[in-house]
Amino acid sequence: MLMKASHLTPSGNPFLVSVQDVDKSEVMISQYNTTPEQRTTPHKQRRQSQSDRLSDSVIAPATSRSPKNQGGRKTPLKASKNVPVFDEQWEAHMKTQISQDFQLHMRVLRFEPVHFNVFLELATLYAPCNNKLKVHLRTFLDKQAIHFYEGLQWARKRT
Repeated sequence: MLMKASHLTPSGNPFLVSVQDVDKSEVMISQYNTTPEQRTTPHKQRRQSQSDRLSDSVIAPATSRSPKNQGGRKTPLKASKNVPVFDEQWEAHMKTQISQDFQLHMRVLRFEPVHFNVFLELATLYAPCNNKLKVHLRTFLDKQAIHFYEGLQWARKRT
């Protein structure tokens, strides 16, 4: 598109520049008398017009379906009263139980691996045996750098 520019408009204002293209349509461009909203690019104008359309439109509220039965428990679980707490008191109990058994204490000091069930029997004196107890017992033994092993099978059983 070829453009021709004249320096003065018919009004004589030097700040307004008239641009004429080949088909003789005239576009007036103001360089200094425009607001920032008027100086936006066509891409920004397109984005603004889309956002204006979205903000002007009324968005219908979502209709909720009939309430479904979510299943599961309707009342929260009641906490059992005899829940053992594995804290410093439990760790102190385990340390005293290990140190009271002379043979076990010597095996621990010599870094001999001891079967996990030996420590599990000592831990069941404090709390009933469950998976939570086993996890806490493993972390306790790891913290104390006590070597232990379990009689778990590496291969699956074939029947």
